[in-house]
Amino acid sequence: MTVVLFISSVSSVLSDELLIKNILPLARSLAFDPVANIRFASVGALESLYSRLDKKTLQEQVKPVLESLEEDKDVDVKVAAAQALKNL
Repeated sequence: MTVVLFISSVSSVLSDELLIKNILPLARSLAFDPVANIRFASVGALESLYSRLDKKTLQEQVKPVLESLEEDKDVDVKVAAAQALKNL
C-alpha cells in the first residue's frame, strides 16, 4: 500500500521520462496484485497520473488496465475502475 501512496504523492513532481519509464509500469503492475485493496488503490494511483500522460499513453497503457479491473472479482475494485474509466 505504501507504494501506491508513493505513486500518488510523487507523480506531480517527477519528470515525464521518469514517470513513463518507471512509475507507470509500477502502477500498472499493482493493478494485478493478489490483494484486492492493492488493486483498488492502484486505480487511484493510475488516476493521479492522468494529467501527466498524453492521450496515446492513456489509451494504450492505462485504459486496458482499468478495463481489466472493471472485470475484477472484487466489487469495490470494479466500481472504482468503472468510475476511473469515466474520468479518463
